Amino acid sequence: MRPKRHSHSNVPKARVHVLDPNLFVLLATALLAGFLLRRTYRRVGRRKKSEPAIARVPRPEPKRRKLMDVPELAQYEVQMHETARELSAILDSKIVALQVLTQQAQQKIDHLERLLNQLESGEKPAALAQTSIHYAGEHAQIYALADQGYSHATIAHRTHTPLDQVQKILAARK
Repeated sequence: MRPKRHSHSNVPKARVHVLDPNLFVLLATALLAGFLLRRTYRRVGRRKKSEPAIARVPRPEPKRRKLMDVPELAQYEVQMHETARELSAILDSKIVALQVLTQQAQQKIDHLERLLNQLESGEKPAALAQTSIHYAGEHAQIYALADQGYSHATIAHRTHTPLDQVQKILAARK
C-alpha cells in the first residue's frame, strides 16, 4: 500500500521575495561607492599632512615667436610695402594724366563752343583759316603738335619724350 499523500492545499507556502531590479542596481551602486570612499580615505590617511593632495607640475612656457622673428615673413612684408608704394605711384601718375586729359577735353569743348557761336552769328571763325606757325628751339615739335590739337600722350609718343616732361613743357608755355 501506498502512503497517503498530503495535498498541497493544506501546507502553507513559503513566500520567496525576489529583488526588484531597480533596487538591486541601487544596492550595488551604494556598495561600490562605499568601497571606493573607504579606499580613498585610507590612501589620503597614509600621505603626510605637508604633502599637497595633487602634486603641482609646472607647465612649460610655449615658445612665442613674433611674426617678425620669421625671416620669410619680414621679407614678405617688405615686398608688400614696396608693391604698395609702386601701385600708389602708378595710380598717382594715372590720376595726373586723367586730370590733364580732362582739362584738355574741357579746353576743346570751350574752343568748339566759341567756334559754334561765331558760326551762328555769321562770322567766319579765324580758326578755320589754316595758318602755319613755325616754332624755333628744342621744344618746337611739341608746341606744333599741341597747336594741332594732339593730346599730351600722343605728343609724348610721337616725340619719344616722357609724358610728364611734355606736360611740364606745355604747362610752362601757358
